Amino acid sequence: MVCDVIRVGGRLQHTDLPAEEKHPVILPSRHHVTNLIVQHYHGIVGHSGVQVVLSVVREKFWIIKGNAAVRHYLRERGSCRFWKSKASS
Repeated sequence: MVCDVIRVGGRLQHTDLPAEEKHPVILPSRHHVTNLIVQHYHGIVGHSGVQVVLSVVREKFWIIKGNAAVRHYLRERGSCRFWKSKASS
């Protein structure tokens, strides 16, 4: 069985970048595989914030509504103490 993936197209095809960087794989925002990828890269970048995780993920993948998807993962499903901490009074 052949599994086709949808990739981003555009003007980057005229650059000297590698093919994976020119045409990243498109992922849905609310999917288990997307959450696993965000979790993986969140750990790689040292549990950084939304923008850092999203920029690293976008080197290989393009998440639809990526900012909201990464933010949702970090707040709801992430195990990072930063996101789980309560404000001090």
